[in-house]
Order: sequence, then C-alpha cells, then structure tokens
Amino acid sequence: MIEEMARVPAVSLAAGFATQTDIVLPYLFDFATPEQCKRWLPKMTTGEYIGAIAMTESGTGSDLQGITTTATRDGDAWVLNGAKTFITNGINADLVVVVARTASGRETGSRAFSLFVVEDGTPGFTRGRNLDKLGMKAQDTAELFFDDARISGDLLLGEVGGGMSALMSHLPLERLSIAVTACAGARAALSWTLDYITERKAFGRPIAQFQNTQFAVAEMLTELKVTQTYVDEAVLKLNRNALDPVDAAKAKWWATENAQAHRRPLCPVLRRLRLHARIPHRPRVRRHPHYHRLRRHDGNHEGHHRALRAGRSVGTAGNRSRSRA
Repeated sequence: MIEEMARVPAVSLAAGFATQTDIVLPYLFDFATPEQCKRWLPKMTTGEYIGAIAMTESGTGSDLQGITTTATRDGDAWVLNGAKTFITNGINADLVVVVARTASGRETGSRAFSLFVVEDGTPGFTRGRNLDKLGMKAQDTAELFFDDARISGDLLLGEVGGGMSALMSHLPLERLSIAVTACAGARAALSWTLDYITERKAFGRPIAQFQNTQFAVAEMLTELKVTQTYVDEAVLKLNRNALDPVDAAKAKWWATENAQAHRRPLCPVLRRLRLHARIPHRPRVRRHPHYHRLRRHDGNHEGHHRALRAGRSVGTAGNRSRSRA
C-alpha cells in the first residue's frame, strides 16, 4: 500500500494511513482490555474511526521526559490538562492516544507517564489550527488542547505509569514504517526520472543516452538497492521480534537521508531534481518537500544520532576494533 501511494503520489494520505495502521492500532492491540478492543477496534479496522497519537508538545519536541500535559485522578475519573502540537490526524481523529504525566509533584522517570484514549466530543478537548507545513499539505497536522478534559477511568490504556515503556516498545515498528515509506518514495522518484530522461531530448537524442546521465542513474540504482536491502533485513527482524530501537533508528535515518539527501548528493529525489533542471513547473518536482518532512517524523535526526551513539553499536564497534588489534 505504501509503495502504491508513493507512485501516485499520495504522500499525505499515506502518512495518515500509516499513523492508523503502524502507530495507533498496535497500541490498542497490545494494551487495550477486551472491553476496549470491542469498543474501538471494529470501527478502527473498517476506517470508520480515525486514530491519532498525541506525544509532542511545544518546547519538548523529542524529549518525552519533558511532557507537561497532566492527568489527575478524580475519583473514578481522570482530568487532563495541557496541549499537544504537530499531531498527525489530529483534526479528523475520532480517538486520540494521549501521553500524560500521572506522577505527582516533580517525580520523573519512566513511571511518571501513562497513556489515555480521549474520544471525539469529550468536554474540554478541543482542536486548534490545522498547521501549515513545508510539505504534505493535504495531511492534517493539528494542535490539541485539554482543558479539564474529564474522561472515565476505563479510558486508561494499559497500566498507570506504563506509558513510557509502552512508547519505547513500539519504536522499532514506527521507525521502520518511516524507512519503508522513504524507500517507496525514492523508488517512485527513480521511476519518474527514468520516464523523463527517456522523453527529454537534447542534441537530437534522449538524454538517457548520455554517459553522465547513465552514471547518475547507476548511482541512484545502487543507493536504492543498498538501502532497500537493509530495510528488508530490518523488516524480517521485526517479524521475528528481533529488531531493537537502535537498528530501527539506523534504518529510518539512512532511508530518509537517501530519500531526501539533506547531505548526500546522489539520492534519487535530489538527483531527479537535477535532471529536471530548469523545468520548475513540472508537478512531480514539487513532491520533494514531502520526503524532507519524513526526516522529522518520529523525532528529529539529531535524536536518532543520540540513539545510535547510546546504542549497542558503540560497544560492538569497540569490541571489533579491539579484536582486530
């Protein structure tokens, strides 16, 4: 489905679908009670309900320990106060999985947060702007506000204090979903490139016949093949429950770099833009910002760099270096 949407291209729609299938639904599968499953899953799986997850806050970004939205117990209910931003599907969501601080006082740590499901129509729950973005113009990304939003106790997802561990356990799938999307976008860009260089002529022949063009295409094919192979290996690990957050971060970082080329000049999208030089009106050239935004999904790249530095890869590299010495 991701690959087909990339070919259309319908990147904004794909982002909404991925949020539903690869982020929200897994939380319900893994942490919802049987009663909660009966309440939400039928309409979530048919598409009657749209889901979202609300983690990011203004001023916290990828630092989930800095979340200030609170959930305070009041009898058998919970009262939520706070605000979230950059929430995919936020405008249209029928239910939102909200990360909130449930610890009292200044208590911190992984047990300070819990997950709640806030349904559309909950008093005190409002939506702000549909944010204007660099790319993915058709995909809603919203601000959400909770002002004494009162929810019943049965809308707690999982256990009290289990929010952070739940988020961490789902990082591999979420990051890998972005990596797969990036590969699909790069492959679509390559396809558009091949169509164009076959159609475009210069000096009496298609530019696909020029040696420099062939060098560029060979580089694109190689980078895409290498990236796809790594991502496919990560998918197989995920299916065996053997993919950890560090390896998932590697796949997400490399695949999105390849699809957007913030630093790498040989990626399919940027190379395609070069081969489309001086033709800015071509509609597919303007798809490029969508893949730039993929780099910011699931946290910024600097956060993934920290994850990689802190991961077991550092120790592994050191051990290999010592063994060679």
